[in-house]
Amino acid sequence: MVIPVSISRVLSRRLSTEGGPLVYLVSLAVGLAPAPGWAQAATAHPEIRLRPGFQPNPAQVSGVSGGSQLAGDVVDTEQTPNGRCLGYLSDTSPDHILVLEADFPALTLWVESRQDTTLVIRGDNGVWCNDDYQEHNPGLSGEWLQGNYHIWVGSYQRDRYYPYTLYVRQDSET
Repeated sequence: MVIPVSISRVLSRRLSTEGGPLVYLVSLAVGLAPAPGWAQAATAHPEIRLRPGFQPNPAQVSGVSGGSQLAGDVVDTEQTPNGRCLGYLSDTSPDHILVLEADFPALTLWVESRQDTTLVIRGDNGVWCNDDYQEHNPGLSGEWLQGNYHIWVGSYQRDRYYPYTLYVRQDSET
């Protein structure tokens, strides 16, 4: 049985490139079929809804890191059990909202980018930050409880914007 993952995002941000600013639009829908009117339903906070057994595994969505707000200021903390809250974020609104419809005993979330990025997550039960989970890419792995998780991907320098892909993978329980 295939469980649809619905991800839609309209992004319009400047990218730092050699040739100057670049404005681009990203729209992504993953699942069995897009829901009617999915393009109109795109929001500034794309929602990723997952339940155990989701497909494709890993789920993925693209975005652009960075902004002008210090990560620690956005989530009101500079240190978490997973690391310091580093970098600059877009604003107080998250880049993505992850909705887990059930508990996941083993789930991994990570970012891949050509640039060094940071990860900030605020959930119903706390804040988690990470940097350099895999080389220069941030990520978190472990047990995740049902609930809503606000996700930001940051850049180390203020007002620097870099493309990234965010992955969410259900792992085998060990």
